[in-house]
Amino acid sequence: MPDVLIIGGNVMVYPRVEVDLNKLKHNVNVLVHLCKEKQIEVAGVTKVFCGNPQIAKAYVEGGVSYLADSRIENLIKLKDLNLPKMLIRIPMLSEVDKVVEYADVKTIFTNPLHPYTQGLLGSIPDINRQVDKFETIEGLVPSLYNLPKGCRFSTRCKYAFENCTKNQPKLVDNNGHKVACFKYSPLVDQDA
Repeated sequence: MPDVLIIGGNVMVYPRVEVDLNKLKHNVNVLVHLCKEKQIEVAGVTKVFCGNPQIAKAYVEGGVSYLADSRIENLIKLKDLNLPKMLIRIPMLSEVDKVVEYADVKTIFTNPLHPYTQGLLGSIPDINRQVDKFETIEGLVPSLYNLPKGCRFSTRCKYAFENCTKNQPKLVDNNGHKVACFKYSPLVDQDA
């Protein structure tokens, strides 16, 4: 019996969608291998199934390099899957407080501004450089249900100061590269 996920209720409810997770994983794997031959990485877009973790897991097991969605809430549902997540649209005004850095991909990798982005990128092993110890981000990731007051990363940031623990920094433009950090945005206008 194939591993089938039924979306939309029990057997008697219509319309419904049946997803054969094994076939999906196989098809994703075939696509990933075809793309790898051309040195193309594959992002599995999860919006069509509302970020369903079981289907996203089949994407991951099929070998995608990223999980992508146009809805932040769908990406949050997938936080337990150990793969980079990508928001594939500009965030809405109501979502800006969930974004810490926004720029084109090349800029993020060559000139990250937010301390957390710097820490994440600094923890990636470099095969061209021998190190005794990998960079890490100290502390524990806070629960999404109990986020700290102020900047969400203040408990793990080596640059955090008192304002960071009391106020949420706004996303500010730094020559086309947007970042939410008090290193780049003064405390003034935070309540405006």
